[in-house]
Amino acid sequence: MFLSQTSKNAIRILSFLAEENSKYSTDYIARQLNLSVKNVRKILFLLLKAGFVGSVQGKNGGYYLVNTPQNIYLRDIIDAIDGLDKYDQCIFGYEKCNENNPCPLHYEWMKIKTKFMEFIASINLEKIIENEDLIDKHIQ
Repeated sequence: MFLSQTSKNAIRILSFLAEENSKYSTDYIARQLNLSVKNVRKILFLLLKAGFVGSVQGKNGGYYLVNTPQNIYLRDIIDAIDGLDKYDQCIFGYEKCNENNPCPLHYEWMKIKTKFMEFIASINLEKIIENEDLIDKHIQ
């Protein structure tokens, strides 16, 4: 429920681009991260649209990180890929769950959701890269 595979892969792609600090083709990124070219292309399109990456066409072209890793936060990546509204949903999937009509876990979920939102707002790409050895172990 917390991170989709697409968000996890977007984090891996951005981490790769930040560490390498150069331009790379979709094919090269896919090979290096052991992902499908189709999946990488889709994610790069979303990251480009959100302003995380830029692209240069041509023989020496490719995708590159637009901003510094210190200024790219997990919250913004997840929002660009999946949207944050999925975390507003009832944990049981009840459509009418709210403060006036709470499900059995509504208030407990609100506590967890608040902590989760604070967490993803505080973690930037630089912090993730600092713990690079954990990325491949836990994010795949």
